[in-house]
Amino acid sequence: MYDYVENVCWIVVYLIILLGVHYQFKFCIPVGLWVIKILEAFWILVVIRLYIKYRIYNQTFDFMSFYNDAFYMANTTYHMYKDKFEL
Repeated sequence: MYDYVENVCWIVVYLIILLGVHYQFKFCIPVGLWVIKILEAFWILVVIRLYIKYRIYNQTFDFMSFYNDAFYMANTTYHMYKDKFEL
């Protein structure tokens, strides 16, 4: 009798896991693809900006100015999103 109950419980657990995996693939893959698209576009923009700044404008490359530019860009992006989503 207990073997039957245990087998039914394992089948129920399997169905719950199957349902969870179904929803994971249904919703997480599109979200993950959007995140990857955003990151790829961001890095392409960074490479283009670095090329223009150091190749076209003939600026010298030093890590401090690169750090300041990256920090300024991240800080500006943060404040834009913070102001946009403020209640």
